Amino acid sequence: MKIIALNTLAFILLILYCHQLSAQRGSGIDISYNQTAEGILIRADNTEPVPYSFKFDFDLTNLKVSTEEKKNFLVPARSEKFKITLLKRIDSTKGYNFKYEFEAQIGKTIWTKPDLDFIYELPYAPGGKFKVGQGYNGVFSHQGESALDFDMRIGTKVYAARGGIVAEVIEENRRHCPRPHCADFNNRIIIYHEDGTMAFYSHLKFGGAEVEKGDEVKQGDFIGYSGETGFCRGPHLHFEVRIPQWDKLNPIKLETLFNVVGSKKPVLLEEGKVYNKPETSM
Repeated sequence: MKIIALNTLAFILLILYCHQLSAQRGSGIDISYNQTAEGILIRADNTEPVPYSFKFDFDLTNLKVSTEEKKNFLVPARSEKFKITLLKRIDSTKGYNFKYEFEAQIGKTIWTKPDLDFIYELPYAPGGKFKVGQGYNGVFSHQGESALDFDMRIGTKVYAARGGIVAEVIEENRRHCPRPHCADFNNRIIIYHEDGTMAFYSHLKFGGAEVEKGDEVKQGDFIGYSGETGFCRGPHLHFEVRIPQWDKLNPIKLETLFNVVGSKKPVLLEEGKVYNKPETSM
């Protein structure tokens, strides 16, 4: 929260708290401002390789938000000093003050329009076949969630189900347990897609990523190795596609269509079934 008091003679910075719920530690997500003849110009830095959404809560005195967008703002990837809005002075003869809080969330949030007809590739090697150990709405950890767990040994090669930009890589963890608090020890790769959705490849082994944040990957590219880290009760690959949103405790996850051997059309995968990936793209 920024709390600022200004008048025609001087301004005083009282306190600064920038609340960034989804910005990674050490990431290039920040807000700055400067005083102009019209009021206060708010700018954002996003040096991450994918877009970020910013949500503001303004408390203004003798100022108004000049843009049509009053609360949610989208900042492109690798942007510095990107104009968010101008807080324009209403009465130039009077002093003004303002305070605001903001959150930064990876992705486009309210602007995402998912391609529900996109056909994904199974996230393992061509010709490989694996069982869906836990499917959509699974009883162990997928209650109310559209996520898939593929049973596979530690060290199995993982491939991109869809192309995009690598938005996050975590691979330094070694621990796991079958309790929710162990989610803090999860290794994963997040790939940001062109329609604004994001794919999560989770429970990777220690040092199991073969890509880095900012890499561009194509569908079918080798990206890492499966493992047994975080909240899990055995080796497997957790795969899900999310729509970025502000309610991070209840993310929207999509059921995804895949090409599989033995089916002439893409299918929704089912728990308990084994699926064979085609040797070549269908």
